[in-house]
Order: sequence, then structure tokens, then C-alpha cells
Amino acid sequence: MKNFVIPSIDLLDGQIVRLFKGNYGEKTVYNVEISAILSKYQSFERLHIVDLNGAKGDGISNIEIIKEIRAKFDGKIQIGGGIRNLKIAKSVLELGVNSIVLGTVAITNFELTKEILAKLGAEKVILAIDCNLENGKYFPKANGWLESGKLDLFETLKQYEAIASEVLITDISVDGTMQGANLELYRQIKSRFPQLKLQASGGVSCVEDLENLKKIVDFAIVGKALYEGIIEDL
Repeated sequence: MKNFVIPSIDLLDGQIVRLFKGNYGEKTVYNVEISAILSKYQSFERLHIVDLNGAKGDGISNIEIIKEIRAKFDGKIQIGGGIRNLKIAKSVLELGVNSIVLGTVAITNFELTKEILAKLGAEKVILAIDCNLENGKYFPKANGWLESGKLDLFETLKQYEAIASEVLITDISVDGTMQGANLELYRQIKSRFPQLKLQASGGVSCVEDLENLKKIVDFAIVGKALYEGIIEDL
């Protein structure tokens, strides 16, 4: 299971936090040392880092912590939040991480995303599309989940199916709630875009959720349930 689960570390103002349904006003701060959390996560193959300051447009703001994580974690690291041009993308990779996660740019600027994929290689770029159900369709949310995309989720994925290799999909309505993952959404995505590696994020609360996801997706990102010790002994 440890090659399937990707622990998530969300950083805001130099602290490890979790947001509830993407709301910056509803955050839980975890007063824990990076070294303590990394000793817990060291046996996993990958780590997912989100710079929440960057996600809402402040630029990558937690570089020192990111450097510390890279120095202490032996596995692969993917990082997202505020990577909105090729220069920033290259500078983040220079920190020694293995792949960057493009969120807002992937939703709002197809041409720039296509350029970043071409220049850096699809294997180093994960497209993160966080979405919410609106009027019967899932719409991507950009700029720290504050704005909606013009295309729905499936139209957005259609643009990228021939040029991207991996996507990370979050259903915002269950993120941070620990109410279970949106399995039906992931089934639809995998059915329509089987060639894309699919990371699922949001709502995981127990090992059973992970076992159900493992039948559908390639990886599952888990934050709160690991932080709080609700899921252990994977």
C-alpha cells in the first residue's frame, strides 16, 4: 500500500496545516516538527507537498521548509502551489524535487501548460485539477479554489490527454472532510482517459477507502487521516 499512498504535507505561512473544503479560514495547524513527520513518512515512495501561499497567488513562500524536506526525505517528491510560469517551474525542480504539480495554470492557460510539458517533459509535470460539482457538472477551480474554470473537468482533461502523462484530481466537496473519496468520479475519469495515470485526493478516512480507490486509480494522496493517526500500519 505504501507504493500506492502518497502522504501530503500542506504548508501555509511556514506551518503544516490542513484546510477544510479548501477554505483558508478553516484551517487546522499541526504543531509538529518536519523531522518527526518525515520519520513517519520515510517508508513511502512519494511525498506530495502543497505550498498554500503559492496556491492563492503569493508565490512559492515556504522554500526553506521545502529544502529541509528534500534533504531529509529519501523518496520522490512532487510539489505544487504557485507554479505559474516556466521560470518558476524550472526553479522548483532545481530544489531537487522530482516533479512539479501545475494547478491554476493547467486550468486557465492551456498554451503555457503545453509549453511547460514540452520543455520539461511530461514525466516531470503532474496536472492538478481541483473541482466542484456545479449544476450537474464538475468544474475546475483555480487560484486557491477562488475562481471557476471555463471548461468542465472532462473538457479540460480532453485537452491534455495526448500530451500529459499524469493528473491529480481532487473533489473539493470532500477534501478535508474524511467522508470517503468520490469513487464514481474517479471511475468516470479512468473510463474516459485510461492512458492517464490518475492520482486521487480528498476524503480518505480509512483503509477501506484506500482499498476501494486502489481498484480504480493509480495513486491516492492522503493528508489529514495520516497526520492525525486515523490511518496507520499501511
